[in-house]
Amino acid sequence: MQDADNSLILRERDDIPGLECLLSPVKMLETLRTYITHQEIISAQKRYIRYKPETNCIAKYDVTGGRGKFSIYAKAYRAGDDIKLQKAAQRHKQHSKSEHVHIDTEQHLVIYLFPHDEKLKLLPRLLDPDTRSGLLERVLNEPERFANCDLEVLQYKPERRLVAKLISPTGEQAVLKLYTRERFLHALGAVGEKVLGERLLNVIGRSDKHRIIVYQWLEGQCLTQEYQSVRFHQQQLENVGEYLTHFHAHRRRNSLKTKETALVIGELQQLALGVAHLLPQEQQRVQVLVDNLSRALNKLKGSKVRIHGDFYAKQVLLGTPGVHFIDLDDVCRWYREYDLGLFIAHLIRDCLANRLPASFAMSYQEALLKGYREQRQYKLKRVELFTAVGLLQLAHHPFRNAEPNWPQGIRAILCQCEHHFQAYRKLSKPHLQQETPTASKWDSKMPFIAQLQQKGVIEDRIKQALKAQLAEIDRYQLQQITALRHKQGKRLLLEYVFSRDAKPSAINVLGKSRAKGFDEHTWQLNNDLYLNGFGEGCSDGIQVPQPLGYLREFNIWFQRKVGGAAAFELIVGQHGEQALERIAQAIYKLHQCDVKLTKRHTQENELAILQQNLCTVSQQHLDWSARLEKLFDCCLQLSEQLPKVTEVPIHRDFYHDQLLIDADKLYLLDLDLMCYGDPALDIGNFVAHVQEQCLRVYGDLHYVDDKLDGFIHCYIGFAQQDITQSVKIYTLLSWVRHIFISQRIAERNGYTLEIIKYCELLAVELLE
Repeated sequence: MQDADNSLILRERDDIPGLECLLSPVKMLETLRTYITHQEIISAQKRYIRYKPETNCIAKYDVTGGRGKFSIYAKAYRAGDDIKLQKAAQRHKQHSKSEHVHIDTEQHLVIYLFPHDEKLKLLPRLLDPDTRSGLLERVLNEPERFANCDLEVLQYKPERRLVAKLISPTGEQAVLKLYTRERFLHALGAVGEKVLGERLLNVIGRSDKHRIIVYQWLEGQCLTQEYQSVRFHQQQLENVGEYLTHFHAHRRRNSLKTKETALVIGELQQLALGVAHLLPQEQQRVQVLVDNLSRALNKLKGSKVRIHGDFYAKQVLLGTPGVHFIDLDDVCRWYREYDLGLFIAHLIRDCLANRLPASFAMSYQEALLKGYREQRQYKLKRVELFTAVGLLQLAHHPFRNAEPNWPQGIRAILCQCEHHFQAYRKLSKPHLQQETPTASKWDSKMPFIAQLQQKGVIEDRIKQALKAQLAEIDRYQLQQITALRHKQGKRLLLEYVFSRDAKPSAINVLGKSRAKGFDEHTWQLNNDLYLNGFGEGCSDGIQVPQPLGYLREFNIWFQRKVGGAAAFELIVGQHGEQALERIAQAIYKLHQCDVKLTKRHTQENELAILQQNLCTVSQQHLDWSARLEKLFDCCLQLSEQLPKVTEVPIHRDFYHDQLLIDADKLYLLDLDLMCYGDPALDIGNFVAHVQEQCLRVYGDLHYVDDKLDGFIHCYIGFAQQDITQSVKIYTLLSWVRHIFISQRIAERNGYTLEIIKYCELLAVELLE
């Protein structure tokens, strides 16, 4: 178990005494061996948890016994819920011979062996071949078609729902769903729904008494399985987006219930309370999120349409006739963008859980929205809002699904939720409401900005500039121009996409332009590096993107866009040590390169930047002035301890976002600040940035400190020089710079005091 599990158990020990058994596979194994004596119990693996703080908890386990594998679920009640336990005990007496229900009064725990279920009482009859046929005779419209059929369980959630496949002796198939009462009544509302005049699902049997609905089987492949395969083409997701527009075009206004926004907000508040109970240190963060989302939802106005209500890849089948939607239990009327946002939220969740590469998730999102947009317009800011809502609704899933490092999973989802809410907030500003990101067409210091974004003006000029490095560029056409970043009056980053005919391959080119003139230094530096050991095909795979050309009249130079995984995701992942060893090798290689540089960055330069940044923060927060002044004095004292070193080429802005890792290739990015300096500065800067990201994502700046220690030792091994103390000092200086950064970026404001406190502690440690 993890520390977070133990913390939760301690907090609930008096209220839910059986929680330790549910969360600990070792404890569960001991308990099962106590009660299941007719066979040897070999192992128990936790699969699913449904937890209501201070109320009860359900856990589903897969168990391996001497007679084979089977499933159980256990329910832990509150210590005071004696009546519920007594009722369970009475039912236990009815099953004492079959040994399918066990009561542990000391732990206030009830254990059910599948198929016995407290609320789905019909399960044993349904799973037993001897009683199934008689039951289905009263459910199916044509029971003879499925006489003596087999049953395969597709999904089972204790005390909620069973989904199974019926297979007749002739091979005919059907889907059977068994519900609790509330879910059954909701599911009935979607029976008979149509798209383009055809029923979405054909009901071939139903029993209100037994709460069963049977649907005709649909042939097709689940979209989740498809989009993880190499043969998947994004056109299929465009087709899904198009089909969703037809689903939303439903006109029968009185046939479905309208979702109440107040009800959604209430559910979000309950979810937030649950997440905060799991991770108390995230309580304030989650409360801010739910308050922001609630205010935004209350502002929504406009028409409501039929929506799926639980729309993500598992609810989509790709069949030979086309696209099919399944699992319509949550169909209702609400805002169309909710389906789009929830689908994207699940894509992000799959990406965070390492089930889908980040690049795939982004391109799939774009394909879905493209397919939808070609048929019907949507509001991009609402898509961002509902993506944030969907992510908050999924935030507890890492715990619910018993994932090994569920606190990390929850924090990663919360981080993405905050990101998409900020995107919504920016798009809500009148001057930013646009479907496609573009740079401002006017910038007094970059008067050519509009020309750089006009295909007819710029295409031939770029082709001419790239021709020396890309002879084939004449056979390609400029298809898309996207402004990735624009800092008014300073710089602009554009992406140009060239493609050829209908072929999927494309050439993606990044253009970097700045207001104060063509960046000759950076252009030449990248060329020198590329031609001297950092180019395509170098033996160690450590590269810079290929420089392609420039247009001086627009102060812009071009390089090939490269792919790869973000370094931070790899650092915090299972193979973080290997990734950091590779990164240490890369920065050491840069420090040893033979290039001519015109600038130096000294200790005095670093301290001057810090002083200016801290003065800016002090002017905004007078109550912090004394602390910041004292902190800067500590930095001055520590800088005097830095030894004089032989200056080498340093990155000067080296951190995880300046790296892309693609299999055996590692790309160093954004070398604009490269100069001569102390190599320990790059190492300390990198460590501080990773720690700061861990603070925001996981709520723990020390989350990967052991791996970062390995990174430092690895670099020292390459350099054959102990720079440990210098790295610690530069780590502090970088952290102090984050005080200013956290105030400059609005969504990081809440972390400033914690950063100041850590800087103070670190300074004291280093001065001792």
